[in-house]
Amino acid sequence: MRLIPPGFLIMGCAVFFSLGSATLAQDSAARDQEADSLMQSKSNTLGGAAWLENGQIVNGRYFKLGATPLSRQWVGNLYLDLTDEVAIRDRLTIYAGIEGKIGYDTSPLRTIDDALNNAPIQQISFAIIHAEGAYSVGDAGNPFFKIGLGLFPFKYNPDARNLGEYLFRSGTYPAYIMTGFDAAFAYLTGLRLSSDFVPGLHQSLLLTTMSQVRPFYDFSPSYIADYTVGSFLTIGAGVSLSHALSVDQSQTMPAVYNNKYKTGPADSAYYTFAGTKVMGRFSLDVQKFLPFREILGKEDLKLYGEGAILGAEKYPASNLYDSLNKINPYGYDNILRKMPIMAGFNLPGFKIIDVIAIETEWYGCRYPDVYNTVVRQGLPIPDGPQAGYTDFAYGAGVNRWKWSLYAKKEVMHGFSLIVQFASDHTRLVTQMPKNIDYEETFVKPSQWGWMAKALYNF
Repeated sequence: MRLIPPGFLIMGCAVFFSLGSATLAQDSAARDQEADSLMQSKSNTLGGAAWLENGQIVNGRYFKLGATPLSRQWVGNLYLDLTDEVAIRDRLTIYAGIEGKIGYDTSPLRTIDDALNNAPIQQISFAIIHAEGAYSVGDAGNPFFKIGLGLFPFKYNPDARNLGEYLFRSGTYPAYIMTGFDAAFAYLTGLRLSSDFVPGLHQSLLLTTMSQVRPFYDFSPSYIADYTVGSFLTIGAGVSLSHALSVDQSQTMPAVYNNKYKTGPADSAYYTFAGTKVMGRFSLDVQKFLPFREILGKEDLKLYGEGAILGAEKYPASNLYDSLNKINPYGYDNILRKMPIMAGFNLPGFKIIDVIAIETEWYGCRYPDVYNTVVRQGLPIPDGPQAGYTDFAYGAGVNRWKWSLYAKKEVMHGFSLIVQFASDHTRLVTQMPKNIDYEETFVKPSQWGWMAKALYNF
């Protein structure tokens, strides 16, 4: 969820405002003079973006209706973002952002809802996308670190255009990965500390909460760092203790039968949403080594990659998954089946096309890429008896490879055109919460889609 409790936001802004005010107040006699000086030192930056995106699911499926095939399904949305950045002197900055969306329910359930006259085809929604106070500690020109509190967009891999960014767009148990068109980042809520004090080294320490996927409100500590060598090579790594601090253990580790696995002949335990995620990445700017780089664009000839372990903990393969006590042969005990690996390369655009990125991913998980199943049904099972999973052999025939081709061109200042062809981890866009599909749309190798966007930044 993007929205955060108003009390949480107000408290956070109040804390940061107090910190900023504390640096200004020298004594009680000078408070009025300091207040006037504070007002004069404010800078307010308004901005935003508007875009129209349209495309097609050329070949896919909708899991919620028993894996209903999707063919030439048209999808499209209209967005408007408004952002405000208020800088108070040199140390305190308040960020605010809201996003409006006009969307359409494209799920096969829409026709049923329309017949019942209880689901409008078009819906307008609003969401908070940035609500954060940030304070710089140390020298204002080169702070030792910055501390932020609230809701914020977060991206640690600047090269990733579609695939990757695994730490905050994935789950451990059950294993899932999410992607979105031209949105290779995550919205996080909580506390973050970042530092660029050491030249070439960028570090982020986060304590995030709430989440977009069950269980909500758990706290997850994370640490990410990257180091740049000679302006041509960047190496990064990170770790996230997902759901490590549980606020409700019955939700973090549901004690239901379908969530049980054997630990011995007469012993058993339960799966948990909590898990340790580990990430490593690199970026190599190949054009730095070429003599003719003046004809190349800024993003041309970058080679990059990212890999992750979605759950360092091991669970045995002998978990029970139905009332007949059948044994699931695919457990979470093989680390290679918990490792998505992505590689990308920016083809030369020769300053005509700003970015032409081709990305591919291998992910050997034997389970369907679906979330929100542990609480009600237990883990998703390959070839198991659960509805919707019997029509396709996840154990052997599922597509292990994903791919994406992304291109972007700034036609004029502020106005860009973007297009993407991909077989990724997209979920079908729906406007009715009850119609949300928790499983990815592209499952078989023949399934893919495309999207295009007209974007204006102001």
